[in-house]
Amino acid sequence: MKVLLVGAFDESEIVLAPIKVGRELFRNLANKQIEVAYLCYFDDGSKYSRIQKLFGFEKVNKRVFRSGIFPFLFFVIKYKPDIIQIVTPGAYYLPIFPLKSILKFKVTYLSHSIISYSLKNFLRIGFYQKLRLRTIERSVLKSSDSLKILSKVEA
Repeated sequence: MKVLLVGAFDESEIVLAPIKVGRELFRNLANKQIEVAYLCYFDDGSKYSRIQKLFGFEKVNKRVFRSGIFPFLFFVIKYKPDIIQIVTPGAYYLPIFPLKSILKFKVTYLSHSIISYSLKNFLRIGFYQKLRLRTIERSVLKSSDSLKILSKVEA
């Protein structure tokens, strides 16, 4: 079985909960002798250029890669995963959903909170950001084969 984890990745000790859960999930799958890879995005706009965000690809460690949008799609096609596990919300993985029926993989979304609920009750951000986050969440919830929610309150 081949598993591809997609989302933010950071090796620091102190990170946000979704990143830590994704990292631990990756380590546990790797210890179970499951073929697993982790793809993250060039998400820091001050550090990475638009060219890198579209076409860049770099190796973070043995099975963790940072990629732009086009290398990400090529990696998914070449790797041919059985399961793609989305561990943090983001727009860069949305192009995999049209590939789902062609490559016959399953997509699982690991949610730490329901974004639309958090936006309404806790976050104070601009209209464009709210619209963007809601659109991403709606697309992922409708297109994923499986949804895992870690919080009992959110479930």
